[in-house]
Amino acid sequence: MVNDGQDGAFQPCDRNAQLGQPIEPELELGPNVSNASAALATSREALQSADTVRFQADARALRTGRLMVVAAAVLWSISGVATKAIDLDPWTIAFFRGACAGLVLLPLVPRQGRVVRPAMLPMILCFGAMSGLYLAAIKATTAANAIFLQCSATFWLIPIGYVLLGEKPDPRALAGIGLAMAGVVTIVAASVVQGTGDLVGIALGIGSGVAYAGVVVSLRSFRGLDPLWLSSVNNLGGALVILAAVWLIQGPIAWPSPAMLVALTTFGVVQMAIPYVLFARGLRVVPAAEGALLALLEPILSPFWVFLFIGEQPDGFSLIGGACLLGGIVLRYLPLPRWSERRRGGVERIEPESRT
Repeated sequence: MVNDGQDGAFQPCDRNAQLGQPIEPELELGPNVSNASAALATSREALQSADTVRFQADARALRTGRLMVVAAAVLWSISGVATKAIDLDPWTIAFFRGACAGLVLLPLVPRQGRVVRPAMLPMILCFGAMSGLYLAAIKATTAANAIFLQCSATFWLIPIGYVLLGEKPDPRALAGIGLAMAGVVTIVAASVVQGTGDLVGIALGIGSGVAYAGVVVSLRSFRGLDPLWLSSVNNLGGALVILAAVWLIQGPIAWPSPAMLVALTTFGVVQMAIPYVLFARGLRVVPAAEGALLALLEPILSPFWVFLFIGEQPDGFSLIGGACLLGGIVLRYLPLPRWSERRRGGVERIEPESRT
């Protein structure tokens, strides 16, 4: 304490200040606090680094999933050129293709995933009809007509879903089936007017589209089951359905030659089994709507392969009808933002609502 010389009051004295040395702060951060701050900064950087790594891993997984779906669509698209090239009736081809694909897929399914339910029978019947009718349509008309008319399932899904499941179509679904119906009418009308003589093939193609819609509706009841198991059941069961139908109509299916059997086995494995594995794996990370859009490569590439290797060229009306059918699918599954009008601060703004 020191006297300031004025009123005899004593004031606290800082000896460092009197000696002209800098005043030290009265409180200092201890080493524990400093270490905690450094640890906090380090942990924050580690979290940011982990988020970056996780984001990059997710992006790589999504790219890989998309490539798998695209590869599946490309392999599916060879059905037209392979069916045209194999010199057998379509029912024999469909039977061996499905049987070989199912036998390859079955070992990939774990035993606990092999669930059998009576409700699978309609799905199996529809799958067998879809496969047989589609390959028969390829033999009876152009591959373009066959694959485009199978895509008419977009149209048939609406009434089947409404009758069996009570699902009411939304405006986008109605617009999609309108485009799909326009495509079907274009292809059928062109065949009638031009007299191409492939009305039977067109009828088979439409039948495959109806059966395909039945398969899709049936699959909704088994969403919790392994998709590879469902593919195995459909291919094996569908092959048995085709075998029974052919047996009742024309007798036993003729056993192909060894060389043809190798070709049919390759067809079933490459065009059916492998794509189903790729598609199922891809849909683990790819949204279902995006997967449906990527799978549209199949109907686009199928006529191209047939034209490239067989020389079959679809007419303009088939391409127009196919464009309408594919446009209906795009309209049905393309993710679009829902727009709503909102006012903020007296200014009208339009912004997309978040999709859930």
